[in-house]
Amino acid sequence: MDRSDIDLSVLIQHYEVHNRTEGKSPRTVGWYNEVLSMFHGRLEEQGMSTILNTIGEMEVRGFILHVQSRPGLKGAISHPTP
Repeated sequence: MDRSDIDLSVLIQHYEVHNRTEGKSPRTVGWYNEVLSMFHGRLEEQGMSTILNTIGEMEVRGFILHVQSRPGLKGAISHPTP
């Protein structure tokens, strides 16, 4: 199977397993999952593909602009507390 045809949701699950096996704290793993899920959801809301080989720099930058435009702390996504 060509791995570039994998959906982002599958990669998010794999990344969670990776982070857990690397000993990341549950809060850190949760934060990564939250942000990546927000990105996935934003792509779906915009009617964009969530297949890895269709996601480029402009999609990522569009998501960053979306987050920055949110009210409160300039739309910052809170970082996990150690």
